[in-house]
Amino acid sequence: MQFSAFTDILDRPFESALDALAGLGLRCVDLRSKIGQDNVDTLRDQAARRAVEAIASRNLRVGCVASWGVNPMNGDYDPADADYRQAMRERTAHLAQLAEILDAPSVRVYSFIRPDGQITEQHRADNAAFLCELAAICAERKRLLVIENEPPTLTATCAELGDLMRRPMHESLKINWDIVNGWRAGELPWAPGVFDQIAGHVVHGHVKGARA
Repeated sequence: MQFSAFTDILDRPFESALDALAGLGLRCVDLRSKIGQDNVDTLRDQAARRAVEAIASRNLRVGCVASWGVNPMNGDYDPADADYRQAMRERTAHLAQLAEILDAPSVRVYSFIRPDGQITEQHRADNAAFLCELAAICAERKRLLVIENEPPTLTATCAELGDLMRRPMHESLKINWDIVNGWRAGELPWAPGVFDQIAGHVVHGHVKGARA
């Protein structure tokens, strides 16, 4: 097991955050936002090279490139829109390339937003098929696509993640399990059989504080 932390959890510039996390003895960091003026969805070219150098100079490595921009949780999009889907494919290709440059094994994205009203089998099948497409894009650069459970999305809990992984799925699609997010969605992560639904598919996890 390898522990890591997001560089943007600290209220300080990127390189200062790297110094602080390395000073705590961490050897691995995850990237999301506050990378200079960029986040992982916009980081490229010279700014990306500077980030690579800053990380390497501190003998750190990157565990995950975590996007807020693929199927964003604000839900301000139509999953059925062809132009939106193409934009998400292109964004995922950028993230996979960035992960390759950073030698990060995985790219974190979200499932489609939960629709108003009843969730149908078609909703779940459509989400799975699109994530399979995105996983194939990551696989072209030998990266994993990891899906995090989030309450506003179609995969809020272990039960829903398990449903996703039981479908025909690309071998490069895995799970980023956030225990607290499942709890916020009404799931007891320690209840018997809950984790069994995703066992064998989890490659990255999040641990954070929460209040009942």
